[in-house]
Amino acid sequence: MPVGEDDLKTHIGLACPDSKDYRVVWVFDKVEYVTSCSINQHHTLLAFTILTEMVDEFAGQKIYTAFLAEILTPNRLFSLNIERVNFLKVQFLHLTNKTGQESEFSDRQAYMLVFLHKESIGLYHIPLARAEDAMIMKRQPEKEQLIGEFLWSSWDVHNQRLHYIYHQHDDSVGYRKFHTILSTLQFSDNGNYDSMIDVPLNFPIPFMSKTSRPVYIDIPLCSVIPDRSINLEVITMPNGTFCICYQPTLSQNQPQAVTPEEKEHNITDEDLVDVTYFVCLVHHAHTLQGSVSKIPKHDATRRRILFTWFNGYLVVSLPGFFTHLLNVSIEYEPCNHILLHRESLYGSVCKEKKPSQPEDRNTKGSKANVNLDDSQHNYVSLLHSSSKRLQLRNHYCKGMYLSGWLVYDKKSQRLYKLLINKDQLLHLFSCCYLSTTRMALFHYILLHLRDYNAIKDIFVALSNDCASPEVQELLSEFLVSTTYLKMRQRVSKSILTVVPFTTADSFRGQFDKNQSNEILSKIQYHVFSNISISRKSVKDRMGFSRSADLWDTLRQHLRQNQIFQLQFPRFSTSKLAHQNQSTLIDIQKLNEVDVTDGNVFLTKLISNQSVREQSSSESEVDSIRTHHPYSVLGALPHFLETTKLTKQYGILMLLTKEAFTEFLIKFRKTEPQVKLENIAKEYVASQLCQARQLCQFAWSVNKPHEKRALYQSPTKEEYGLFQLFERISMALKEQTFPITNGFCTYFTTLAFRCLSLSQFLHYVDSGAVLLTDRFVKQVISDLKDDDVYSSLKYQIITRLSEVGYYSFIDFRIGRIVECQAVFLLTLYILSSNPAKVNFVFHPFGGQLNKVLAKYRS
Repeated sequence: MPVGEDDLKTHIGLACPDSKDYRVVWVFDKVEYVTSCSINQHHTLLAFTILTEMVDEFAGQKIYTAFLAEILTPNRLFSLNIERVNFLKVQFLHLTNKTGQESEFSDRQAYMLVFLHKESIGLYHIPLARAEDAMIMKRQPEKEQLIGEFLWSSWDVHNQRLHYIYHQHDDSVGYRKFHTILSTLQFSDNGNYDSMIDVPLNFPIPFMSKTSRPVYIDIPLCSVIPDRSINLEVITMPNGTFCICYQPTLSQNQPQAVTPEEKEHNITDEDLVDVTYFVCLVHHAHTLQGSVSKIPKHDATRRRILFTWFNGYLVVSLPGFFTHLLNVSIEYEPCNHILLHRESLYGSVCKEKKPSQPEDRNTKGSKANVNLDDSQHNYVSLLHSSSKRLQLRNHYCKGMYLSGWLVYDKKSQRLYKLLINKDQLLHLFSCCYLSTTRMALFHYILLHLRDYNAIKDIFVALSNDCASPEVQELLSEFLVSTTYLKMRQRVSKSILTVVPFTTADSFRGQFDKNQSNEILSKIQYHVFSNISISRKSVKDRMGFSRSADLWDTLRQHLRQNQIFQLQFPRFSTSKLAHQNQSTLIDIQKLNEVDVTDGNVFLTKLISNQSVREQSSSESEVDSIRTHHPYSVLGALPHFLETTKLTKQYGILMLLTKEAFTEFLIKFRKTEPQVKLENIAKEYVASQLCQARQLCQFAWSVNKPHEKRALYQSPTKEEYGLFQLFERISMALKEQTFPITNGFCTYFTTLAFRCLSLSQFLHYVDSGAVLLTDRFVKQVISDLKDDDVYSSLKYQIITRLSEVGYYSFIDFRIGRIVECQAVFLLTLYILSSNPAKVNFVFHPFGGQLNKVLAKYRS
């Protein structure tokens, strides 16, 4: 039987997304426009707001009306006697105890918030009584006014928090001079509440008088006041992250000049605008300001920026134009933001399936296609033009108690879950224009995605362009970021605040460009202060002891932030490079002269080093061995199996440990010194572990044969690995990371094969490669004693230090090789005049004659 328009009715249902259960709880007599709806914990009381059109002299004007209903028989309906022309919202509190169960107070009384936009927010106390198996109203509700006139509000249903914004007028200056304040009320399990924080907002929220008539957006079950002129979102995380996101209205944006190409398509200056957004980082006491250029005015007017949280990043997106992933968590200082724009990607946007294996991923000039359209798999890329039809909102998901990375499309009435396409992420890494964006993507893959297959694919791309200066920067980022990741598993959060997590500068502006060198977006920061946060701990508010919540963590972080002058000090390994280099020179001098200057520190390092060279594999290096990703990289190559260090890197490791210990003592004065020394040992051992893993990633790209003679010509794989190892060696020195003796030997072997003799000796003289004992032994054993190789052996042996020379002659090799070396040296000395001998063997001084006299017979 067909249903006529008069038979249509509005139903209110209760749905559970997990169990997929659905039941109707209220049926209207006709079609009603329900703008707000909420149900209590016992599912016995239903509050809702309807929007109706007035009649008589107010015909054409719409009014909001609030009701309260008992949904069990006999289904009584009560009017709250509230009618307003401005938005009216109702919301029940859902109280839980420390175990996450329903609070015992919910059996006695229900609590309901009533929002009267631009007027007040009230708390209704509804006494309950038990009738058979149900809870019904016992008597009339009691009203308590929480706040007065407010501009905007948001209800956090998961954490039972009320955020609201109001104007605080400065009477000493004038009524029109005001400060915009965001405050938060935290509700506890007994219905009590505490004012937790007041944040002065330093972005341009326009002043609105009480008599002005706002325009509201139709967002079902919205958790905020849906004022069209205010696109604002409060995002909080349990770890203390507190972000206030805001997009100004279009009238505050300025037109942007167009290029000649755009003029050819009849695009004028008035057709393009700059879209600006602000993110108040309360936990960092900074405001981030982002600006995106050249957005069509038609799209910027009709659509709103999406603010949501995803995998540790704040997502700011205007689908079809740009997507910014802002690294603004409380754990890190803001940096390495991922700024993605369609105009900043090389190549064209295609719809065919991407190749399964990456081909050529040169960092610049690539013509690879970026498959941004995955609609055939029910995926929609936020960068593809097809996503322009989306009208994504985050408020609906909060109102429906939905958690996770979900957003709601108002137009299609669909829920979308945010995902990262790993394959497309690698293509974006290859095709983005600026190196800063590539660095940000690499940082995300290392620290957040942690996918070894993706990291290996990036190393394949880097091996194709080893000459690029970006390669060394990316390798340095790998060392620092992965070391932080390893330390995060071993130390407390308070210690992590001083461990470096990136090589990039924090709180520094960032921008993105396209191939025409036009700036597409800019990021900058503004400092603000005077944050007022409650001193009540979670125990004071809840009445029982439990772990720290958002407010305790945020309060402690802001206090430390104030002590450290708005930025936590991070230990910097790169700053130790010059200091350690001068210390190494002083240590080398101590090997040649007696210690008479009382330099106890340097003497202690040398004495400790003698022990480390014998037992480094039994010390802290082995104590933190981790399981390597064998399924991706395979087993360790032979030259990385040993954890023994050369003397230079062993001393470097000790210097870093001593410096980090002093740093921890300075900023963590309350911790025992022995504990801080152990943490420093863990840190330098983690450095060594990650340096070995970096070499393993580079090795997995080419995998040449390890055991080849020195006189054999280099293969293509060996030459490619040598170039990558050279960049790794430079990154290790820049960040003062240690590396094992096996790597130094193998790297010197690759340099010997891949370089000419003059180039190789230049690398030795400059310290780019080290003449390890194993390499010198291989030189004498692999190379023949003809005229060419004898001269080469002579050139290598004469570049050994005095201590290294004695060690090589007396201990390291067998008697036959020893005699070959002595004979070679004696031959050159006897065939030369004394002046030449003194010049050539100047590094050995007068000790050489004693050695030759010992072996002349």
